[in-house]
Amino acid sequence: MKAVCIDANLITVLQEGKEYFVFPNGPSSFFVSNFNSVRSHMGAFQRSRFKLNYMNEKLDKSNGPLIENNKYQGNSNDSAAKVNVLEQMDIFDFLSEDHENVPPIGIEIIIPHDVISPLECTKGVKTKEFRIVQKRWKNYVDALNEQEGGSWLEAREKLIRHRDNKEPLLVAWDPQKTEK
Repeated sequence: MKAVCIDANLITVLQEGKEYFVFPNGPSSFFVSNFNSVRSHMGAFQRSRFKLNYMNEKLDKSNGPLIENNKYQGNSNDSAAKVNVLEQMDIFDFLSEDHENVPPIGIEIIIPHDVISPLECTKGVKTKEFRIVQKRWKNYVDALNEQEGGSWLEAREKLIRHRDNKEPLLVAWDPQKTEK
């Protein structure tokens, strides 16, 4: 997913107004990258520094000027020396009140009624149909488990409950895209 940096204050690797690829890193931060790969991230930064770009549209010029990320020091007689300033991130940042109102990241889906667990499957264990059911079920449970954490069994039970009640469910990624 993409997001625009709205606060690059004291962060030398970010540019305010620039669009980045972001990947969830817990409830209060993102891994940020110039490329669409979490492996090439340039650091983890607070979610409050970014505005998610759901439509993947470019930020227009009216959203404000870019701000210089480097600080200069020195007095009027000295030549200005460029100093890169880094910001320490608190690992307990998720406990602060500022992040309590951050909307959850993920996609909301309704589980199709034909997504069944291998235990509900009537096909033979060694058949191709059973392996397809097993893989499809695993994709859905993994997407939910990645979003919420916890045990695989808890994610499985929640998936069955939401499927049977036809209730929407927030997952980390679209499990239907991995079925193809």
